[in-house]
Amino acid sequence: MSDLQERFQRWADELVDLTARNDLINFKFTKTSTILPAPKGLSKLLNGDTVAITDLCDLTDPDQIKPVKGAIKMAIEFKEQRGIEVLKLASGFATWKTDKISKANAPLFLYSIELENEGGALINTKLRLVDTEPEINPVLILHLQRRMAVGIKDECLEDLEDPTEEKLWELFEAQCPADLEVQRLDGNAIKNLKYPNLPMVADLQNATESLEENTLIAALAGDADSKDALREDISDARQDAPNFIPPKQEFLVLDADSSQQWAINSALQGQNLIIEGPPGTGKSQTIANLIASYIAVGKSVLFVADKRAAINAVKKRIDSVGLGDCFFDVHSSEAVRKRPTEPFVSALKEIKSVPDRDFSAQQLELEEIRQKLVDRSAAIQTKQEPWNCSYIEVLNLAMEAGHEPSQGFDLGTSCLDAITLDQIRCTEKCLAELISLAAQDLLSSRSPLAKAIRNGQLQTPQSIRSALEAVDKLKGAQRSIKDWLQEVEAKARLRGEEVLIQSLIKSSQSLTTSMSSAKTWNSLLLTLASFLPLLSSGA
Repeated sequence: MSDLQERFQRWADELVDLTARNDLINFKFTKTSTILPAPKGLSKLLNGDTVAITDLCDLTDPDQIKPVKGAIKMAIEFKEQRGIEVLKLASGFATWKTDKISKANAPLFLYSIELENEGGALINTKLRLVDTEPEINPVLILHLQRRMAVGIKDECLEDLEDPTEEKLWELFEAQCPADLEVQRLDGNAIKNLKYPNLPMVADLQNATESLEENTLIAALAGDADSKDALREDISDARQDAPNFIPPKQEFLVLDADSSQQWAINSALQGQNLIIEGPPGTGKSQTIANLIASYIAVGKSVLFVADKRAAINAVKKRIDSVGLGDCFFDVHSSEAVRKRPTEPFVSALKEIKSVPDRDFSAQQLELEEIRQKLVDRSAAIQTKQEPWNCSYIEVLNLAMEAGHEPSQGFDLGTSCLDAITLDQIRCTEKCLAELISLAAQDLLSSRSPLAKAIRNGQLQTPQSIRSALEAVDKLKGAQRSIKDWLQEVEAKARLRGEEVLIQSLIKSSQSLTTSMSSAKTWNSLLLTLASFLPLLSSGA
């Protein structure tokens, strides 16, 4: 046996407990979960009838009602969460000579039980067998094969026509060696007995060559060469693929963000992957989109989950977009057993009723809208001159500036002496329009800030933030600025065009009483001062 085959066998052993802890090897009659059926009701049940729980046990007896409640509650939970019937009728028990466990007492024949009136009043609960043909305990067979090295052939038991308990016992006993001293004991019990992993065990035991040839399975088993091969087998799916994939080649039926689309496109290109995320992050939605995409390109999808709730979450989304006819739920055992062809007939009818429509106009419109969004995204992320900043970066700087402490500015005499009436007017106009000006407007010859910008006086992020703060403050005091300029202008006309520094100071002092507070006036002077050095430089 190769290393990989040994690893596969260990996997198989880990899937099923073959020790005495398993009720299917060492059955335990418990007071809280084992129902001992009354003979009359048991006979009806084995005959294929639907039997009331009151025909199987006395619900007025505290010792009987307790295991009934426990067993039925657990059976309902497993059905809802995993979609499997775990409530079994055990008919007959087998014992054998062994030193592997202290007491061998395994259920011999098993029948799956379905419940009616699940979740209703206990007294109204009814039971019936899924199939009246007995199944010999598969875990017992596996235990004897793996732990006792008994060469029992499963095929002989599975291929038996019209199997009965007697016929199965004869075949089983004939394949057991005499020194095993296997014996059949009478007895019946109803209990939750679970062995959902047995099909996987059979696959691991019977398909080792196929598993070895599968690179992914071999890598999971620890094969070094397969691991190296997987590392090199990386999909070249691009993260920006949604920006240019033709709409007629994209089959998403639910909303998907860029990360989800990347995962879907990678899977469609054959990439092995794992999608992780906490609850509510769109895993089920991504799976539904992936299933729809595979269906659209003519592929079949096997979707499995450990719990029924996960299957329901995806199935609900598939149904909501009108693809329910493409989904075959193998867990709906009752519907499949009673009407096995109905799901297929219904699906074919649904497919025939789908109209053949032309979506070329909508696809063209979608492509145009998408291109606008792509162009807009590129524009706001592209760095612009002269500051080498993108629109997004400027927004980030502006938001960061809001949390920084305000900075003061000193008004130098040389700056104030250089102010003229025309410069004041130009500054007012610039401040009023600055928020809507683009870079090319600021750099034009008519801009009072052009020279200062070109000389690098607003080159650093700190300078930009200071300018933005100045504009922000001046915008709120625009009315006060206009009143002030009107008064200054009137005095300037009387005394000449040049505005003296003493006049500015006196005018500012006389206007403070009309401001809401001294703080507003100081803010006005400080923000105006941030532009005065630029004006004094001759910009």
